[in-house]
Amino acid sequence: QGILRLPPAHFLIVTSHSVRKERYWQIDPSRQIRYRRDEEYAEHCREVIAEAVRCRLRSHGPIAADLSGGLDSSSVVSMAQHLIKSGDAIVSGFKTFSWVFPGQACDESKFIREVIEHWNLDAHTLVPSTTPPDLYIDRVLRVLDFPGYPNSTAGNVYQELMRQDGYRVQLTGEGGDEWFQGINEPV
Repeated sequence: QGILRLPPAHFLIVTSHSVRKERYWQIDPSRQIRYRRDEEYAEHCREVIAEAVRCRLRSHGPIAADLSGGLDSSSVVSMAQHLIKSGDAIVSGFKTFSWVFPGQACDESKFIREVIEHWNLDAHTLVPSTTPPDLYIDRVLRVLDFPGYPNSTAGNVYQELMRQDGYRVQLTGEGGDEWFQGINEPV
């Protein structure tokens, strides 16, 4: 009781004399970016992604990353590796975690492998049939809900495995495929 969540884009300053809440950012929906050539839009997009990933690579411990084989996670992992290899980000470790579904239509192993090989990544793949069932069942019982989109309960299983391996930061590209394709709703 009496514990409240800060609204988005706000910070709280607490001193011995006062508590003050301030807004640090507000979106301007009327702002438009106009370039003359497609290449300029692509470069701007690359700069925004690079800065977003670079800021999230700051950690006192190793970094874990989802790698699904989609455009979103592959872009995040590739940008992270570019920043690490160029010296623009220094990390104490980096490892990818991927779900694979051998023999099923949803399996993206081919694309995952291409990213892993291109960057020579330390990678961990999980096959649902070999994932410790107690972790999955424990998570389902703990949240007492059916998994949403994407299957967040299944994702919790490998988040637990990441924690057990000492990772406290997880990069994802969640939702990026939809944004880059211009799809408002998950398909």
